[in-house]
Amino acid sequence: MNDHVLKEFFWEKPAAASYISARSGGEHQMSDKVLIRNVAWYIRLRWISISLLVLYYAASALLSRTDFFKGIQPRGPWPLLLALCLSFANTVFFLFSENIKLGKLFPPVGQLWAQIVTDLFGIVIVVHYCGSVGTPSPFLYVLHIALACIFFSTKTSLLVPIMASMLYCGCVALEFFGALTPRSIFAPEAFGPLKYSVMGQSLIWQVTAVTVIFFLLWYMVSRLSKILRLRESQLIRANEETRRTHMEKEKYSIQMTHQLKSPLDAIRSNISLLLYYKQHKHQELPLEAVELLHRIDIRAKGMTNLIVDVLKLSRLNTPMEKLTPKTVEIDLLVKEAIDEMKSNADNRGISIETDIEPLSVVGVDDHFKMLIENLIANAIIYSFDGAAVRVSCRKGAHESALPGEAVFTVADSGIGIPEDKVPQMFDDYFRTKEAINHNSASTGIGLAIVKKVAQTYGIRLSVSSHLGKGTTVSAIFPAGAADTVDAVRNNTMDAE
Repeated sequence: MNDHVLKEFFWEKPAAASYISARSGGEHQMSDKVLIRNVAWYIRLRWISISLLVLYYAASALLSRTDFFKGIQPRGPWPLLLALCLSFANTVFFLFSENIKLGKLFPPVGQLWAQIVTDLFGIVIVVHYCGSVGTPSPFLYVLHIALACIFFSTKTSLLVPIMASMLYCGCVALEFFGALTPRSIFAPEAFGPLKYSVMGQSLIWQVTAVTVIFFLLWYMVSRLSKILRLRESQLIRANEETRRTHMEKEKYSIQMTHQLKSPLDAIRSNISLLLYYKQHKHQELPLEAVELLHRIDIRAKGMTNLIVDVLKLSRLNTPMEKLTPKTVEIDLLVKEAIDEMKSNADNRGISIETDIEPLSVVGVDDHFKMLIENLIANAIIYSFDGAAVRVSCRKGAHESALPGEAVFTVADSGIGIPEDKVPQMFDDYFRTKEAINHNSASTGIGLAIVKKVAQTYGIRLSVSSHLGKGTTVSAIFPAGAADTVDAVRNNTMDAE
C-alpha cells in the first residue's frame, strides 16, 4: 500500500545562554543584552501609565458630577501636564534605545537609571496631588524598588529605596511646613482638609512606616534576586564548562576524522590501481578477488563519505561571530551544485530538470551550499535509474510560503519515505530500511546537516512523499532573513 505523506518542519532557534553579567565582589546583575530588552519594556509600560493619567483626568471630570463619586476630582490639570512631560521623556528614551550610535553613548544601564529617576520624580507629583498622607499613593514607589532589585546588584539597587524615601519624606516635610499646599483626591466637603498641624506624632509614625516598608521590600527582594542570580551564574559557568569540553571533543573528533581519511583514500587509490591493471594491462585476478576489491571499495567510499559529512557538520558548529554573513545568491549555488553532481546523475541515466530564477538571502554561503548539495544529492541517490529529478528555486513557490519568501525545492521519483518514518528523517544517522536496501553507502548525516542549517536560519522544511514514487522537499527561507546582513547576524548570535 502506497501512502502519501505531507509534513512541514520548523525548529526554534536555541535560547540565548547568558542573562546575567558578573561584577566585582561576587555581585551579579543582568547582562546588557537583557537590560536592552528591559529598556524597551519600561518604555511600553510608561506609555500605559501616561494613558492612565489622561484617562484618570477625563473620568474624574465626568464622575465627579455624580453623587457617589462627588468627592473624587483631579483638582487642576496636573494629570495632563504630567502626562505631557512623561510623553516627551519617553520619546527621548525611545530614540536612545532605537538609535545604535546614541545607545553607545548612553549604555543600557544608564538608560534604565534615567528612566527610573524620571519615574520617581513623576511619582512624587502623583503622591502630592493624590495625597501624601491618608491615601495608598506612596506605595507607587514599590514597583520601581522591586524592579531595581531584579535588574541591578544588591548595592546598586539600594539607591532606589533611598531616593524614594527622600522624595516622599521631602514631599511630606514641604507640606507640613507650608511650602506646599496639602492636597488630596478627596474633596474637602467629603473628608475635610488635611490638618498637618494637628496630626503630630501620627504623621511621623505614618511616614516612618512607609519608609520602613520601602527598605524591608528592598531587603527581601534583593536577597531573593541575589540567590537566584548566583544560582543562575553557577548554571551558566557549568554550561560554559560543558561547552568548552564539547568543543575540545569536537576538535579531537575533527583531528581523528582527518587522520582516518588519509588511509582510506590510500586504500581506495590502491584498489583503483589494481582494477585498472586488470582492465587495461590484462593482469589476471581471480573473480573472487575482484568482487572483494569492489566490496572493499564500497565500504571505503562509505567511510570516506561519513568522514566528509562529519567534517561538514562540525563546520556548522562554528560560532556565528567568527563568520561573516553576506548576501548569498541562492540560484548560483543551486547551479553550481547541479554541475558538480551531473556526472553522477548521468551515470545512472537520471536527468535533472531545473526551474531557477535569481534569488538572494543573507547568511553564510558555505551553510546554504551544504543544505542545497545534500538535498540534491539525496534526490539523486534515492531516485530509480533513468528517472528525473526536478530542482526549482523561485520566490513564493510553495503553498505555505509568505509573500517575498524564497523557496528551494527538490523533487525526485524515487523510493519515497514511509509515513511513520517521516518525523525521524532529519535525525543523525537515521536511514529507513528502504534507503539501506537502495544505497548501503549512505551515511545518514546529510539530512541532519540540512536540519542544522534550517535551525540556524529559521528555514521551514516541507516534506511531501509518496512511498515508491518519490519525495519532494522544500526549503522556505524566511523573508526577514533576506533583508539585511545585520539582521541575520543579530538573530544567529541571539540563538547561540
